[in-house]
Amino acid sequence: MFSVKHARSVLYGFVFINYGICFQLDQFTTETLPIFGVTEPNQAESGFGPNPYGGDSRVNAETKLIRAIFRDYDHVSRPVLNISKSVEVAFGYRLLSIQLNEVDQLLTSFVWLPHRWRDERLTWDPALHSGIETIIIPNKMLWLPDTFLYQSSDDSGYVTSFDRVPLEFTGMMEWWPSAILLSPCIIDVTFFPFDYQKCSLTIGPWGYHSKQVNYTLMDTEANLERYTESGAWELLKTSIDREVQFYPELNMSYTLIDITIKLKRKALYYTLNILIPCILLNALGIGLFILPADSGEKVSFGLGILLTVFVFAILVNENIPKTSDYTPVMG
Repeated sequence: MFSVKHARSVLYGFVFINYGICFQLDQFTTETLPIFGVTEPNQAESGFGPNPYGGDSRVNAETKLIRAIFRDYDHVSRPVLNISKSVEVAFGYRLLSIQLNEVDQLLTSFVWLPHRWRDERLTWDPALHSGIETIIIPNKMLWLPDTFLYQSSDDSGYVTSFDRVPLEFTGMMEWWPSAILLSPCIIDVTFFPFDYQKCSLTIGPWGYHSKQVNYTLMDTEANLERYTESGAWELLKTSIDREVQFYPELNMSYTLIDITIKLKRKALYYTLNILIPCILLNALGIGLFILPADSGEKVSFGLGILLTVFVFAILVNENIPKTSDYTPVMG
C-alpha cells in the first residue's frame, strides 16, 4: 500500500531535485557563459539599471535624472531658494514679419520672444548622472514668466507656447516662445502715400512686481536675422527700452519693456495706380477749358473726368483709416 509517509518522501525528493537543477543553471549562467565568450551586460555601462525610485522597470540615466530633480518640484512657485530674491529674466525680441492694417489701425507682429533665467531648484552634478549637462523639458513642467502684451487687441495677450526648453545643469534655461501680437497703432495719413508710421508695444509681467520678477534686456534693438520684408512697408528702425513703472493704486512697481517700430510706406504702388492717373485727370480738366463753348462734346467730356476723379477718390478712401484726427493732403 502507498502510504502517506511514502508520498511525503516522494514530494521531498522532487523539491531537492528542482533546487539542484536551479542551482546548476545559475552556476552555468554566471560561470560557464564566459567560457563561450558570452558575458552578462554591465548596467553601469549600458546606462540602464533597476529603478531606484520603486518598481522593477529599467530606466536610462536621463530618466533617473529627471525624476530626481523634479521629485519635489513645484512649477507654480518662483524658481528661487530665497523668496526675498527676484527672478532675473533676460528678455529678447526677434521680429519675423509685420502686417499693418491702416483701415483698422492694427499692427500684427510675428515674433519670437526669447526668455533666459536660472531656476535655482533644478541643478545637478553631471559627474553623478553619466555626464549629462543638458536635458530638454516640456515647458508645462517648468515655472515660466507671465509675459503679457499690455495693448493686446484680442484675448491672446499672454505669451504662451508648447515649446520644449533646454535646461542646463546650472539651472539656466532659455525659452523661445513664438507669438502673434495684435496691437493698436495710430496711423497718421497726412502725407499719404508718402507717410511714416510709429507703432509702440508694451510687454511685461502681469502678476509679478519688480521685486519678484525683474526683466532685463538682451538687446536694445529687435533681432532682424530672420525678418521677412513687407511688400507695403519698409522697416526703418526698432528700439527696445526698459522702465520701472509705479502704480499708486497697487503700491507696487512693475518692470515694463517698451518696443518702438518705425515704418515707411512703399509708395510705388500708389504712385503708379493713383497719383499719376490723378495728375493726368487734372491735366485733362484744365484742357477742358480749351474746348470751344459750342462744342457738343464739352459737357460729356467734363462729366467723364468728374466720374473718373470720383472713382479714384473712392480708391483712396478705402486705403486710409476713417478718422477725423488726420486729413490726407491727397484726399
